[in-house]
Amino acid sequence: MMTNFAYLYLMGQPAGAAGQGNPLLTFLPLILVFVVFYFFHDQTQMKKQKEMNSYRSSLKEVIKL
Repeated sequence: MMTNFAYLYLMGQPAGAAGQGNPLLTFLPLILVFVVFYFFHDQTQMKKQKEMNSYRSSLKEVIKL
């Protein structure tokens, strides 16, 4: 699948047509980088939030005792 994206990116602009072509194919790698970064960042934040919630709940149990 990634080979298809690479092929589309490389074939997006014909030789000698600088500045022309599909702008989506030009920005596709940049968009994909942001999507992957956001996904991993979101997963990390969710994991930290779960750890913090479990820590807070354990503190509440200790305080009740």
